[in-house]
Amino acid sequence: MQGGRERRALDDNRINVAICLDARMLDAAIVLAASIKAHARAARPVRLYALTDFTSPDLAEVAAKMNDETFELIPTPCTNVHGHFPIRDHITAGTYLRFLLPELLPDVDKIIYLDVDIVVHRDLEALYDTPLEGHPLAAMPDWPMLVGTLTWPTFFIPYGKEKLRFAAYVKKVLGLECEGTTNYFNCGVMVFDLAYWRAHDIAGRTVAYLTAHPELYYMDQDALNYICGGKYARLDQRYNSFANCSFPAIVNVLVRFTKAGRRWEALRTVWRRDPWVIHYAGANKPWTPGDARTPRDALWWHYAAMSPMRDRILASYAAKETAQQRRRSKVPAALRSAAGAT
Repeated sequence: MQGGRERRALDDNRINVAICLDARMLDAAIVLAASIKAHARAARPVRLYALTDFTSPDLAEVAAKMNDETFELIPTPCTNVHGHFPIRDHITAGTYLRFLLPELLPDVDKIIYLDVDIVVHRDLEALYDTPLEGHPLAAMPDWPMLVGTLTWPTFFIPYGKEKLRFAAYVKKVLGLECEGTTNYFNCGVMVFDLAYWRAHDIAGRTVAYLTAHPELYYMDQDALNYICGGKYARLDQRYNSFANCSFPAIVNVLVRFTKAGRRWEALRTVWRRDPWVIHYAGANKPWTPGDARTPRDALWWHYAAMSPMRDRILASYAAKETAQQRRRSKVPAALRSAAGAT
């Protein structure tokens, strides 16, 4: 049995991680947990808090089977007091649970937050140790929006009766100068200074802004960007590698001859060659047969195969496949064969 001093030393060395989900994202969360455990080490054990707005026997079973000296999954059921906020496309109500972290985890001062449509492909130690330099959080600049949209001539954001380019939307709606800057970040992978959040009521102010502005297109991400006002620590782009942006470029005029195009292709090349954390953002989920395919689908299924719920996850996917989708399944053939799938 560990003494008090040993337990304190272990807690000081522990990597705290949080995910937030509702019931329909359970399989994704289990696969994410498996990917984190695959890279965890006893020298820097990971404690993964899974905030849910439901009670899950499956999650408890996963914890019982996976927890060891390198990794601890802690199911944390709670009431989603923000569940009334709007949801859109692949954004679920569970996302809003992250604004409860400062009060639900009063003894935790620093934590990595991950969306559940993610897999981790390396040890999280360096990410957790990111210096926050007096900022409330660290995040990756939202490169698909900041740079990628400049090469997508038909991409506009609806706002009221208008359709705005991304930079114009951010400036008009959030008051952030965005063009040629890294002021706007993506919320899929973040490191929170929860002590700062409590001292400055970051969660309360973000929720209040979102309540007053229900028309925000990216909802809580927009609201958190407004509160931070461009003041955040910048993460390496490999910590939030967008799976759907990892295809080789379709060479066109915008990629070949514009600064934004060249910058965008350079980012995509990094994500293609050396992703550290892979984000299946938008309608690009490997576990959804009807979603678009990405070059990283097989990697998600690689970690699914490591999870205690592998067979159930495979069966759930197979039940949703049409005959046509089955002929070009996202599940690697070797995994289907090993699990006895047809």
